[in-house]
Amino acid sequence: MLVILSGPSTVGKSYCISQFTSKFDFETVVPFTTRSPRQLESEGVHYHYVSKTDLETISNNFSKGYWIRPFDEHYYGYTQESIDKLPEDSENWIIHADTRMALQIKNRFRTGVYTVFIDYQTEDKHLKRLQERFNADELQKRLQHDKEEKANKGKFDTVIESDDLDIITQELFGYLSTLVVQPLHSEHVYPGTLSDVEILRSIRDPNGGIRVEGITEEELENRVQGWTLDLTLDKKYFRVKKKFFRFRIFDLAYSNQKDVTERFPDKAVNQEDGIVLKRGEFILGLTVEKITLPKNIVGLVSGRSSYARAGITIEFSQNVLQSGHSDCIPLQIKNNLPYPVRIYPGTGIAQVIFFKTTNQTNKMYERQFNPKYIGRNHDYRSRIYDDPVHEKVKEIKKNLPIKWHKKIFDKIVFEELIKLVFTVAGAIIIAYLVIAFGLKP
Repeated sequence: MLVILSGPSTVGKSYCISQFTSKFDFETVVPFTTRSPRQLESEGVHYHYVSKTDLETISNNFSKGYWIRPFDEHYYGYTQESIDKLPEDSENWIIHADTRMALQIKNRFRTGVYTVFIDYQTEDKHLKRLQERFNADELQKRLQHDKEEKANKGKFDTVIESDDLDIITQELFGYLSTLVVQPLHSEHVYPGTLSDVEILRSIRDPNGGIRVEGITEEELENRVQGWTLDLTLDKKYFRVKKKFFRFRIFDLAYSNQKDVTERFPDKAVNQEDGIVLKRGEFILGLTVEKITLPKNIVGLVSGRSSYARAGITIEFSQNVLQSGHSDCIPLQIKNNLPYPVRIYPGTGIAQVIFFKTTNQTNKMYERQFNPKYIGRNHDYRSRIYDDPVHEKVKEIKKNLPIKWHKKIFDKIVFEELIKLVFTVAGAIIIAYLVIAFGLKP
């Protein structure tokens, strides 16, 4: 479903959108414009600020999408790809647009699009807000444009008139509540850490919330304690493949998926066998549980105190679960003891804390342009080789003069070479002693 807000300048369209995207189950699309950002405006939040040349490319010379030039100067609008899928989307979407653009979209789709015209109740209030925001020349342009906007007022599905932004929001809430399939919740949303009661309520909410797979309803009560949800270790893990002689440095700039797969092969164990970690050894583990987060909740994963006190750490850096995360969680497990230790799959080795954000994210993790770890099918081996900086490093190295000693030691680990020399020398000495004393008559 798509809701389009129109109305005169400064009436509160952007305010309404911010309220509905932060407090209710609505998403929005950020429009494009060729004008420069005003004070306190941000790229990707208020508009995508582009040049006219770039916009011509994006819009195929304005033949695709929805574009207006209300003051005969700067262009405003949306790409066709960002709008055309919304009327039939099961989620709720809300945008603002010029009346001509709003009616163009409405007439194109007929169903799934609802238009709302927001207007001032008194002209004095309208004029006062315009005078506070615009200079004399700009003021006249705005007044003329607002007159043209109001001429289309009667063509909209509903009209809301008020000088009070909170009243406008309340009336809009009442209207939209009649359109959405699921009821809107009007309680205030405060940011902060979720308590055990809030975690359980969110997990059990059928209309959307935290989703946890791999935990039964019977286990849930015991796994949610205080401010955290306990997570258990999966039987699958990735262990560093160690050879006695490894002459190749793990050069991240020249690494690739094949190299990482060879260095970190996957393993699996039975619960009764457990995983034996040698002293100082690192493995990459996984949680049994798959967690899916909504757009207003993030998570932080940390090790449990009991394992930390036993010398087992599960994170080298804090595991941040972004809104939109939907997968199992990687555990960077290391044995810090001076002797081997055995750990068992199914034990609660980690915990996650959930935080409700002030506003919903504008772009969830799985909708980003190129998220690294979406759809990996439990393969959480590093993809650091995808970082753009490594291409720059390779380009720089390509143009540097070749130094034979550096070239050699870039390819081998010096300590391993010394180990090889001493091993070969030791083998020769032992062989000599065996021959010298073993063959003696």
